[in-house]
Amino acid sequence: MLFLKDKSASIEGKYIFFDNDFLSLILSDAELFQNSLDIFLKCFITIDPFTEFEFLRDVFLPEQRLIREKFVSDDNIFHPATSHQEIFNKIQENALILSKIYSHQSQKNGGKGGWSTVDLLLAGRLMLNSRTSLLITGNKRDFPTCVFDVVNVLNYEKNDGGIGSFCIIEFNKSKFESAYKKLKDLEKKNNF
Repeated sequence: MLFLKDKSASIEGKYIFFDNDFLSLILSDAELFQNSLDIFLKCFITIDPFTEFEFLRDVFLPEQRLIREKFVSDDNIFHPATSHQEIFNKIQENALILSKIYSHQSQKNGGKGGWSTVDLLLAGRLMLNSRTSLLITGNKRDFPTCVFDVVNVLNYEKNDGGIGSFCIIEFNKSKFESAYKKLKDLEKKNNF
């Protein structure tokens, strides 16, 4: 069973993107799948083409691939994300800017980088549609707090009785602008 930590948080009418980890979980658990449909009934559950690629890329068995392909292509459940070239170019530009900010913030805080291209492109899409989009991910570290806010948490009971959680995150424009300004100031200081 899935539970929203904060039921008062406004998600209604938003585009909800599922990260690969959440998509994989609900595919393997019919009850969690149905719970997610109930929770996001008044939202637009959306599949980003990069998440779909990640979801399908490493499947070896043909029958498993067919199950996954059928699952993500069900337009009764998922709304496909617009992906024509002009939008892709903007998403790619956003992803590159975000990768620079992440690296700068990570270096400043003594952390490590290593963000995947798919996660950067997904973050770039959230940036592009910041007022209307949210993302569900179990890998919050892939979407740093220097740019993203956790707006809610989905908890679920694992098969072993433990509790798992997924963050619902959104792009924070003011945090981005602050981090981007710091990056630009650093580049200017170093004559870039």
